[in-house]
Amino acid sequence: MNIACRVPVKRIGDWAIEEYTITESQARLYNINCHGRPVESGTYKKLTCNGSIVMSNTPTEIEDSIDFIDTARGHILIAGLGLGVVLEMLIKKKEMKSITVIEIQPEVLNLVAPSFEHIKNIEFVNADILKWRPGKRKFDFGWFDIWQNICADNLEEVSILRKKYANVVKKKYFWCEYECKHYR
Repeated sequence: MNIACRVPVKRIGDWAIEEYTITESQARLYNINCHGRPVESGTYKKLTCNGSIVMSNTPTEIEDSIDFIDTARGHILIAGLGLGVVLEMLIKKKEMKSITVIEIQPEVLNLVAPSFEHIKNIEFVNADILKWRPGKRKFDFGWFDIWQNICADNLEEVSILRKKYANVVKKKYFWCEYECKHYR
């Protein structure tokens, strides 16, 4: 599964969109040593902050959001823009009515949002999803992907978001929630 990433290579402050390649031998070596999901060779893009990878468009990373992407329709809330890969998949769906993207980092918005500005019914908001107030808006589906690491500490914020958006988002999905529970 190769997911195209329309966002150009660019840097703003500590944040960057970079292109990188995983060779067949690198993938093979990683897959021999890993205990998680395998990686595939190929050329990908990554969002970095101070050189640390925040997100990539590798198939392994995309798999984390595929259940959400497959079922989402109607009015959609996305918390955490990343490379815009989830957004890229959703805009292709005829069942999508509107998408509201909440992103805390202005640099990420400036790097990624311009690649989607020509698409109707997408709103980008520079805000913290934990503090943002949706007003009277309601959403059919929500994707919450605001964490850089998979760890049990994320579960506290998952709980807060689940409660805060209980009457705002009908069906909520949280990045790697299942995996985080295994770190408890």
